[in-house]
Amino acid sequence: MARVTTEQKMLQMATHNIRLRALGHAAIGIWVQLISYIIEYGTDGVMVPGNGNAPTLEEIATVGLRMDVTELVTHLETYAETQLITHDSTAGTLGLPGALMPSRKALAARENGKKGGRPPKHHNPKPQDDPRQRTAIMGIAGGKDMADETQRETHDPKLSLEVNNNLKAKPAAQDVDAVFKALGRKAWEAAGFDPARDRGNWGQVRQWVADALAEGLSAAETERMVMNVVETVTDRQRQKGQSIKHLGYFNGAIEQAIKTRDIPALVCTTEAEFAADAAYQEAHRQWVLDAANGSDAPQPRREDFIARARVAA
Repeated sequence: MARVTTEQKMLQMATHNIRLRALGHAAIGIWVQLISYIIEYGTDGVMVPGNGNAPTLEEIATVGLRMDVTELVTHLETYAETQLITHDSTAGTLGLPGALMPSRKALAARENGKKGGRPPKHHNPKPQDDPRQRTAIMGIAGGKDMADETQRETHDPKLSLEVNNNLKAKPAAQDVDAVFKALGRKAWEAAGFDPARDRGNWGQVRQWVADALAEGLSAAETERMVMNVVETVTDRQRQKGQSIKHLGYFNGAIEQAIKTRDIPALVCTTEAEFAADAAYQEAHRQWVLDAANGSDAPQPRREDFIARARVAA
């Protein structure tokens, strides 16, 4: 029998739980997003917003859900009252509902795994751990000397970290170049460099673009993220009476923004864009329902709907 994942249980709740469905489609979408954050950033079904890599409640509200944090807190109180989310405002934690929490058996297995697991019933100890071999001289197989054996193990491909790193999907070079071409100079000028007297070196932006695309950000999200970081950090330095000497100064802030997906939301300003946003909300609701029934269609993106509305205008 196939194991049902927490994500699958979440989608089943989104389509069948009476208490959740009574809150309306918008509340269901917000709940799905919150549960996804808890699954991704939490431990054993509990997340502490702002702890470690976990986003803060304000980041979840403004970036992830595009709402005011007070509105998010109101939703959390509703979910807590209906036992759809565990919310402890005093401890500052968010937790999965009982139906989605890992079982005690799963938690025990995880703790046992941290300790290295239980040895087999008829376990033969390794020679170096065998009391009978305490005084024996441990030779190296095949009569090789220590240098040869160490050399073989050090360069064993299975031990190389590059193998795991190369498994990560890399964005196509032409995609990186296209975004870099549109973004490089804008980011450089936003950092306060003067085209008339400063060298036009904005090559560092290409690495930011490659890193962002590799983490799944779209071209538009990458541009908004980079420009927001550069403008925010530059303004902060100006207030201190300091200037940016090179684009490498932003590397740490860019890396953190990619990790936390600190991407400014698209702002609707026209009637067509508001209509496109409403169409996205309906498409996302339908996607949640279809996913619960086994569909593997890609998740709709709000920026795609708004971008089409802007092109049509």
